[in-house]
Amino acid sequence: MVPIKVKFFLALLVGTALATPLATPVEARDRRLTCTVAGKKVSFSEDYAKSLAKKAPSGKNIHTASGYPHEFQNLDHIKWDNKACMSKNVKTLEFPILEGKNPKMYPWNKRPREEPGPCRVVYSETDGHYCGVMCHKDRKPNGDDQKGFNRCV
Repeated sequence: MVPIKVKFFLALLVGTALATPLATPVEARDRRLTCTVAGKKVSFSEDYAKSLAKKAPSGKNIHTASGYPHEFQNLDHIKWDNKACMSKNVKTLEFPILEGKNPKMYPWNKRPREEPGPCRVVYSETDGHYCGVMCHKDRKPNGDDQKGFNRCV
């Protein structure tokens, strides 16, 4: 009778060990995206950038008081991780992403136009799919810069 109890106990122990996952999945953490603008580092929460892409105005033929969003022409040939954003069939928009711990959404339909800052979130025109964040290489008033953009990583 003892050997049956030992075998039962060992079978129970082995069964429990096999049923227990080896590693508990780690919660996904918010990634920080960093760029350099005129020699100064700026960073953004990627989760915030993704939510902004969904909240910002989207659709075809958008006309706002500020001029944002507007079409992103990718003259700097930035390569996005989201391959859909690289398709010639997908139009993308750029919209200001403001710096700070709890940034407000850029007031896109306000006149006079507020300073948009140097950085933009890029997303698909029709459905707000997130492409990424980029910043002007230099900081100029009204966000204008002739030196182009860098992708934030």
